[in-house]
Amino acid sequence: MRFPKWVNKPGTTKQERAANRLRYLVLRLSLELDPRNTLQVVADRVGMSHVTISLYITRGYFSPAMAARFEDTFGRESCPNEWLRDPMLIPVAK
Repeated sequence: MRFPKWVNKPGTTKQERAANRLRYLVLRLSLELDPRNTLQVVADRVGMSHVTISLYITRGYFSPAMAARFEDTFGRESCPNEWLRDPMLIPVAK
């Protein structure tokens, strides 16, 4: 995946980079659903609170159950649950 520069900004901690990767991934999902590109669109599709999703993003990883829920909703091609559980596993395109 090609990440924008802000995702892997120098000087950020591993947790911050993980959170940034999740933020980018979830916002990409929202853009596929609705051009308004809001977290609420994703939350509605997954059937959970946008606040809960924000908390997972901020901590830098999703629980296995929530990651599986995202994968079931969006498909393995767009959102493998492993990426949500450990976003540092997302392959980076050069």
